[in-house]
Amino acid sequence: MRSVTLEIRLLELPIRTVLAAAHGVGTDTGGGLFRKLTVVKLTDDSAGQGWGECSALNAIGYSSESAKTAFDLLSADPRLDDEGHWRTLVDEAPMAMASLEMAEYDMRLKAASVSLATFLGVDHGVAPAGAAIGLGPLEDTERSAAEAYEAGFRRVKLKIAPSDRLGFPPATLVRAVARDLPDLEIHTDGNGSFDRSNASEIDAVLDAGATLVEQPFHPAKLHLAADLVKRGAMVLADEAATDRAAVESLVDAGACSGIVVKSSRLGGLYPTLEVLGWCEENRVPVCAGGMQESGLGRAALAVLAAHPACTIVGDVGPARRWLSGDPWDDLEMVEHHVVVPTGPGVAPPPDPGLIEEFTVQQATRTLTRTEGSP
Repeated sequence: MRSVTLEIRLLELPIRTVLAAAHGVGTDTGGGLFRKLTVVKLTDDSAGQGWGECSALNAIGYSSESAKTAFDLLSADPRLDDEGHWRTLVDEAPMAMASLEMAEYDMRLKAASVSLATFLGVDHGVAPAGAAIGLGPLEDTERSAAEAYEAGFRRVKLKIAPSDRLGFPPATLVRAVARDLPDLEIHTDGNGSFDRSNASEIDAVLDAGATLVEQPFHPAKLHLAADLVKRGAMVLADEAATDRAAVESLVDAGACSGIVVKSSRLGGLYPTLEVLGWCEENRVPVCAGGMQESGLGRAALAVLAAHPACTIVGDVGPARRWLSGDPWDDLEMVEHHVVVPTGPGVAPPPDPGLIEEFTVQQATRTLTRTEGSP
């Protein structure tokens, strides 16, 4: 048996811009312009340390978890003291549990002086950069896309919603960006906001120049997504891709053309690698999805985006696009790509002063582990 000290912190990181999406959970949720973020630190008996990030958003909506619910679970849930309950916890709160797994990998890899990229067998030194653009007025969104292009991005993902909610047809936005920036690859993301009554707007978006659409319909409306795929549309499953079984079911049902992989939603790096391996073996296109992470989460995302299974450009770029303060080192961009971190572990430790400055709540507990357990 071995014991580890678990330190849990709820951070409020100041942001540059709100990334609004159709699920309604932005970084302004909660009465301030900040990104709430739960992070953890593990310290073992030999003083080895590792950090992990829970990418749950400011409020419940995109998923059933929020930064605060994750903090509360990790701080006080008695089931963490019994490894027999961990499978249940991963099913119930995958994002919270993914932070523990990341911290464990970070601690063990640092002790072995091995990078996450090396450990996962990723030998690409860079990954194509992609920027996400939130919902907003037409002119503001056009301007944001142009700024991303000037910053070196050659792919943007435009958040979209039905015209009666957006205030204009989403195809109008796609057409305007495609006209102004003809070298830019345009992806779109409906975050499950469309239904049968406005499904034709998705066809118009693709006709206007978008390469693909992520999660246009609610995850339960598989038949609508399957109809779109049958018509030749490139449809990626995001919110619906909750685990490997769900991914296999979506592909078997013809309800998607590809998968957006988010390690936090899948419960960690290990289950993510299982999904990536299955998709690669079955030639299912994969996109590495982002969740407005800090530099810590972005480091892990860059490694996953460089995995050979990820054949579609994802939301991979520096955290400074939305954060004006971050305890962790940020990703570097070189010629439209992000540089895959190669230092020991997942990422270097955070800046001690900044992590203290941004901490709004903190807790510590001791966990007992069987040797070799995660």
